[in-house]
Amino acid sequence: MSATAWPSGPGFSAIAALVGRIRTRFGPVAVVIAAHALLFYVISTGLLARVAEVALPQMVDVIFVAPEPEPPAPAPPAPPPSAPAESPRVAVASVPAPPQPGGPKTISSGVEYIQAPQPVYPSQSRRMGEQGKVVLRVLVNEKGQPDQVLVQHSSGSSRLDEAGRQAALRALFKPHVEDGRPVAVFVIVPLNFQLG
Repeated sequence: MSATAWPSGPGFSAIAALVGRIRTRFGPVAVVIAAHALLFYVISTGLLARVAEVALPQMVDVIFVAPEPEPPAPAPPAPPPSAPAESPRVAVASVPAPPQPGGPKTISSGVEYIQAPQPVYPSQSRRMGEQGKVVLRVLVNEKGQPDQVLVQHSSGSSRLDEAGRQAALRALFKPHVEDGRPVAVFVIVPLNFQLG
């Protein structure tokens, strides 16, 4: 077996110093070239697409649903025959707030869109698996534009509620007409956020 002998002496130290300077000067360039070559390889083999397919969340569908009608409130029980007539019982039902005198009325059916709300599913809600239905109360002016959007029933997630609110503010409604003229009304807009 032959052994390789490295030269030693004053000439060798000059060569070693030259190699050190070349490595110092061109080392970072070599690293950049190697990184670009690796990136080119990952893209050309389709490995990047497979990683993105696994890492990125799946497509999300937002489904618009009509508001569910509320069941009628049960009738209060009749007072016993011996009870005095002066103390009637009052049944409390959950109904939408009555319109203020002279204020816009609330409609829950017959709402027509020129441009329906198109909510954007918040990425953090997607990552956390948040889903739900937010019911909004939207004040639509005479021009069909939303002036005010309030959360009537929360989805359980403030991010989804806000995404629904922002979508309703970007929507455009067909103006509500009464007696031949457009009037401002409150409309009920339910938005359903579901992960696909």
